[in-house]
Amino acid sequence: MISTKLVIKAILPLAAVVLLLAGIVLLRAESPSAGAVFIALAMIGLIVGLRLITNSPFTSEELEALRPFMMQAILWIAVVTLCLIAVLNVADN
Repeated sequence: MISTKLVIKAILPLAAVVLLLAGIVLLRAESPSAGAVFIALAMIGLIVGLRLITNSPFTSEELEALRPFMMQAILWIAVVTLCLIAVLNVADN
């Protein structure tokens, strides 16, 4: 069973990177207010996520519990990042 704190600690920094990319896409698509909100949320998420990891590092048991989900998470992060890059290139033209 995976605890909620473990999921938040593992997902929050990764979600912050995706929010940052979305904010950059929105800024380049000339939507400054939405882009600024996404970038601010990304900064808050990154700071909170890194503080959680710093205050309570991953234990070997937590890493073993996350192992089955790591490949799926890496795949989804890659897919979302590539979609955001594609949108960025379309919005740039």
